[in-house]
Amino acid sequence: MPAGIASLGPLLISVGILLMGNGLQNTLISVRGNIEGFSPQTIGFFTTFYFIGFMIGCFIAPVIVRRVGHIRAFAVFAAIAATAIACHAIFVSPVAWFILRTLAGICFVGLFTVIESWISEKSTNENRGQVFSIYRIISLLAVTGGQALLVLSDPSTFVLFIVIAMLITLALVPVALSTSGMPRAPKKVHIRIARLYRISPLGMITAMVGGMALATFWALGPLYVQSIGRSVDDVALFVTIAIIGGAATQYPIGKLSDMIDRRYAIIGVCLAATCAALTLAYGGYVQATWIFYGAAFFGATVMPLYGLAVAHANDFASGDEFVEMSGGLILANALGAAVGVPIAAGIATVYGEWAAFTVVACGVLCLALFGLYRMTKRATVAFDVRPQFVGSAGVMPESKIATKLDPRSQKMGNGAAAQAWER
Repeated sequence: MPAGIASLGPLLISVGILLMGNGLQNTLISVRGNIEGFSPQTIGFFTTFYFIGFMIGCFIAPVIVRRVGHIRAFAVFAAIAATAIACHAIFVSPVAWFILRTLAGICFVGLFTVIESWISEKSTNENRGQVFSIYRIISLLAVTGGQALLVLSDPSTFVLFIVIAMLITLALVPVALSTSGMPRAPKKVHIRIARLYRISPLGMITAMVGGMALATFWALGPLYVQSIGRSVDDVALFVTIAIIGGAATQYPIGKLSDMIDRRYAIIGVCLAATCAALTLAYGGYVQATWIFYGAAFFGATVMPLYGLAVAHANDFASGDEFVEMSGGLILANALGAAVGVPIAAGIATVYGEWAAFTVVACGVLCLALFGLYRMTKRATVAFDVRPQFVGSAGVMPESKIATKLDPRSQKMGNGAAAQAWER
């Protein structure tokens, strides 16, 4: 491994540890909530409050980093996040968990803001693509590994919450021991969502619907598996298969979208995702093993949506708008999750967990129709001037700082895009 990338090793290790804990906590919250007898709607609100915290954190995390520095900010976020996770096992009530999930969302954005800004600044134009690829691989492996930890102990006990708290705390060690100099403190963030929507309506809506679909899977998928009589081990397998499915199709779908009108790719993926969601909704009642095929199909079709949204939106963005556009799409993705999951969860409370995936099917089908409508309003961008698809991790939201790692942020604006969040 080149020395420049090897020097980032401690920070990348912290990313892996954090994502392992984050991946485990999202599945555990749903499983434990079901054990405690919380309704699907209540469990859906746990995800909503997490994403509300995520959006709040996007704005306040840079402020805290500017005031106290990266190391101290990371220690603060890690301490609060670990405490919040541990408190889930102590204060088992919906109201307490709403508050704790909000704190977790704020803190995880802060943790990733510190690490990702650090990695971004220490990367060079020559190795940025390699670092970005390693970052994505670590993200997928870590979240997958987090699902495996679900089988270590009975989720009705406090043990798994303590495991997550330990992982968050341990993530501080590589950062604290890193000899790499701290990056500059981030400047004030300015987001212009309305303007970004005018640049790419389909890109923004795709990010929102993708967030809704994937967050519904994280929140209610484990409940659905349990509702048809499957074990906690099956829950872990169910989520893992979906992640593997998403990892397998990101780049083939992305490369195809580079060769055709990208809107055709979005529409085609949405139609396939509609079938996948319906397979999940009804397949488990036909034969229990169908849920695993449905999970793979769902991950393979839904997880590439965010990467397609970024690529399509930036087809119409100018070079110095790349990072701003990508950051806006991250917030749109979180907003879709925060708004969409309670709707799906409310319907699941009335009709059963299977109905949540029917809502997802309706959402992605409407997105396909919106894509067809947008094709009548604007011509595609010439293939020789638009940026190429770069796959996203597709499993967990990231901070806006991660967009600076994307090699397209350097290619599109000769470095100007790297300042988009600092205007």
